[in-house]
Amino acid sequence: MTKKQEEKERKFIETYVDRMNELPEEETEHFREAVEYGCAHDWPVALHAKGYGSYGDGNKVFPGNWEIARDCFLKLVDLTGDASYYNSLGYIYYYGRCNGGEPEYEKAFQYFSVGAAHGLFESMYKLADMFLKGKGCLKSPTAAANIIASMYHENRDYFAGGGFDGKFADVALRLGGLFETGSGVDRSFENAYRYYLEAEQAIKERRAHFDDYGDGRVEANIRDALARVKKELPADYFTKSFKADAPIMFGALLSRSVGLDVTVEEAGRSYKITAVSAATQDAPGYELITIPEMDFCERRNEVTLSLDSSAEFLKEVDLPAKAFITEIRQGNEENVWEFRYRDMVMLAIRCGEFTFNG
Repeated sequence: MTKKQEEKERKFIETYVDRMNELPEEETEHFREAVEYGCAHDWPVALHAKGYGSYGDGNKVFPGNWEIARDCFLKLVDLTGDASYYNSLGYIYYYGRCNGGEPEYEKAFQYFSVGAAHGLFESMYKLADMFLKGKGCLKSPTAAANIIASMYHENRDYFAGGGFDGKFADVALRLGGLFETGSGVDRSFENAYRYYLEAEQAIKERRAHFDDYGDGRVEANIRDALARVKKELPADYFTKSFKADAPIMFGALLSRSVGLDVTVEEAGRSYKITAVSAATQDAPGYELITIPEMDFCERRNEVTLSLDSSAEFLKEVDLPAKAFITEIRQGNEENVWEFRYRDMVMLAIRCGEFTFNG
């Protein structure tokens, strides 16, 4: 085959490499022959096609064959160093696909370690699972918990910013499980419930926007976990509102935005204050607000807090008052909060209790 012909065949493979089941019937044999030729000449695109074509049950071009898939991925890690092939090999060895169903945990641990070092979430999951149970490695629940915690924070930010296709539901579910059982962390049903609530919100969003295989089972597992842990919490744990001595939810919104549009209004004998995030491309404005005591978890870019009946304004305002702020700072006096735009105090409020009602 000439170089020009090889380039043509390579482009043909590239066209259908990730959608082989869409190949026209009359092109199926041509595609198979092109891939076989490419594999014989160590073309990564051909090895990728044959490896994933042979993975599991196979497809319309290649029958399922775990040994072929493994051998293709072993070549690909040498040729490309791509972490995704290390991850796929990890799964093959973890489930003993080429060993009569007998797991090869030590090999799986080696390959998942490379995938995890490249930041692949699936590899990090499995590495944490292996540390937790001591499969193919020293048992270390603490190491497992550290891996899951680091994944949690990264995935939480992605989800809060609108990344519904991510793995936050799975990570939060795992972290909740660690707190429920006390594996690598101090046992805490309160923390477990918090993370299960976040997992529930994340899986609902993912299922609303995508159709991922297995997500129905994930959602069922989360529901079961919430029901299980709820029974362990004291009867007086749950409440209809959340009270704090600081406007901490506004601080959470500020951390995700470039500022807040704040409105203060009268509410009966006191006041309520509403903050709405001002977003940019780099600051999405949404934050995940989780209050397990209220059974509450939502992505929000707006929060309203009620002030206690003794609240007073230290700077005269006409209500309803509006201001744009970039900072909230505690004043020199007790219970005084300054809502600032840069160095200017836009609102100054003395308030000992801020209440969130959902």
